[in-house]
Amino acid sequence: MNNILELSYEEKIYIAQDPKTTSKTLEILSTDKSILIRGVVADNPNTTQETLNVLAKDKDSYVRCHVARNRNISKELLEQFFDDGDDFVRRFAAKNPNTTEIMRRLLLMKND
Repeated sequence: MNNILELSYEEKIYIAQDPKTTSKTLEILSTDKSILIRGVVADNPNTTQETLNVLAKDKDSYVRCHVARNRNISKELLEQFFDDGDDFVRRFAAKNPNTTEIMRRLLLMKND
C-alpha cells in the first residue's frame, strides 16, 4: 500500500471515501498533495484522531472545514477551531453534532 499515492486521482478518491478503508491507508492518503483527497480523508469515519489532528493544521481551509465536520472529532480539536482565521471553518465546527450549545454560540458570534 505504500504505492497508494501513485494511484490515479479517481482511485484515491474512491479509496479515501470508502468507510471500509483502513486508518493506516487513510493516514497515507492524508499526505496527498491534493486538497480534495485530504478533505475526503478528513470526512472518512475511519480517520483516526491523530490523523485528524494533523489535517486540522492543514494550510488549506477546505481541508480544515472537512476536519471540523467529522463526527469523530474530539472536543479539544473542535475547540481549536474557535480561533481559526477562516469563517467557514468556524461555521462547520459550529454545525458539528459534537459541538455543545455554548461552543456553537461562541463560534457563531465570531462569525458575526
